[in-house]
Amino acid sequence: MVEHQKAKVHELDLHRKRLSRIEGLDKFKHLHSLDASCNKLTKIQGLEQNKELRELKLYGNEITVMEGLDKLSDLCVLLLQHNKIASIGTGLSNLKKLKQLRLDHNHLTSVSHSDLVSCGNHMTHLDLSHNLLTSVQGLGSLGNLEELYLAGNKLTCPPDLARCRKLTELNLSDNPLTLGSLSSSLKPLNQLKVLCLDRIALCDLSPLPKLVSLDTLHLSGNSLDTLAPLVKLYPSLEVLDVGDNCLATVEAVGGLQQLASLSEIMLEGNSLCQHLNDYRKDVHSVLQRLEMIDGVAVSLLTPTLPHPLQMRPLTPSSIGPTLRQMERHFLEAELQLQGLEGEMTARFDLTRAKMEATMRENEVRLRNDGVASPKKRYENEQPPNGNRALDVPTSEGDSDVVQSSRPSTRCGSRAKLSEALALAALYPDHMT
Repeated sequence: MVEHQKAKVHELDLHRKRLSRIEGLDKFKHLHSLDASCNKLTKIQGLEQNKELRELKLYGNEITVMEGLDKLSDLCVLLLQHNKIASIGTGLSNLKKLKQLRLDHNHLTSVSHSDLVSCGNHMTHLDLSHNLLTSVQGLGSLGNLEELYLAGNKLTCPPDLARCRKLTELNLSDNPLTLGSLSSSLKPLNQLKVLCLDRIALCDLSPLPKLVSLDTLHLSGNSLDTLAPLVKLYPSLEVLDVGDNCLATVEAVGGLQQLASLSEIMLEGNSLCQHLNDYRKDVHSVLQRLEMIDGVAVSLLTPTLPHPLQMRPLTPSSIGPTLRQMERHFLEAELQLQGLEGEMTARFDLTRAKMEATMRENEVRLRNDGVASPKKRYENEQPPNGNRALDVPTSEGDSDVVQSSRPSTRCGSRAKLSEALALAALYPDHMT
């Protein structure tokens, strides 16, 4: 590509190109989007001249430090998930227009106010899930934050979210939270629509605050035995996931019939699902407004038909998590394939090296014994006109002369096959 053509490129895809470094992009001065994901990058470099860059995808690499981003003042989307980053530091100091930041599946242990303060005016999506975080500070400077993901860390206390009044989705699942602090931390979030508190050792619903706008609640993997308090806490609830809890009877969920908007519930993993032959029908008998129970449409619950799975229509609050889950699964699969490819390449190289070493050893042994190598003997036995007459033993022990009617070439498939057969005939002991 000539230089004047590079200047016209706005999007560049370098996904999975086995790159170990970024270089040669200085001529792409008007580049808006760069995808260098799933490579072998260890540093962020070579982007000093790409000042118009607005989207940068570097996920699935081996980056350890956030650096080399100082000149990208127009950057809006930065995807750095699945790397080895241990701290943010000053990496975001000049990214004042950044709206979406993904740092999930890294090695972060803490986030301070100075790490995020420069992004306060525009940041709307922040994903810090599946790190090693014990504390997250500075979220108060993100007044426009709409989605926050902190699942899979080591947080014992929720972060201060008092100034995040625009937050609509929050995920605190898989953290060893002190439950007494939940109510005070979540109470200011009047616009919250989606709340995920899976596997936080919740035994009852008393630590949860009242959120009148909440429509999706995930509480799976806890120890709840009753759900009645949810009626007053979340009157707008539409989707409820309480799988893998301690709900033993249909009466434990019967109190939810006062939730006029409740359309879907997930119950799998509770003992009531095991004790009842057809628990979905029994649940629907007390919650008649439900449309979906554990992925099965209520309209399909008949005694004679199986229970086919049917996805409910996606709502705005559920589209985001679904897409992220799909992206995570695809990325993990791609990383596994990349590792498998490297492993297979290494095995092939090792096998080839062993074969070559064996051939060299045989050559040396034959020379020491005063015997010509199979290749030399084969060449000496060929007629001078270049047409190869090959003695190929038959299954009965006889030998037939196979004469090629075509001119012999070393690159033809027939010639290669004939040569292989001849070598095998000369040294059958080495072919087992």
